[in-house]
Amino acid sequence: MNLLFALMVIVWVFSVIDVLTTDAAEVRSLPKWAWIAIVVVGFVVGAVAWLLVGRPARPGPGGGRPDARARRERGAAPARPAPRPSAPRRVRRAEHAEEVTDIEARIAERDRLLARWAEEDRAKRDDTGAGDVDGPV
Repeated sequence: MNLLFALMVIVWVFSVIDVLTTDAAEVRSLPKWAWIAIVVVGFVVGAVAWLLVGRPARPGPGGGRPDARARRERGAAPARPAPRPSAPRRVRRAEHAEEVTDIEARIAERDRLLARWAEEDRAKRDDTGAGDVDGPV
């Protein structure tokens, strides 16, 4: 009887660690937080449910990812990597330099506007005599 209980605890501890270390994107059927709750509260029943339903599919004896193996069996073409950018590096660098120049020009224009507005504000305060007052009371 003690051996059976020890086996159940081992399966439960394994399942708790497995659900905690599994990436949330790989968890099946329910969100990861729900599986954590089910395994912790459900003890052995939750652990077995995780192992059968929630745990991500592992590669079989053939190796590789299960989805790749299924594609090979169906005869579908393997997924291709994303194409490299077609523009040469120097063209991309030139485009980046143009963007930087444009941003710097916009910053300089903004600074000129801010300086002009500050000067106008200062002139208004001097005309109305509001420069002697610290602010609204």
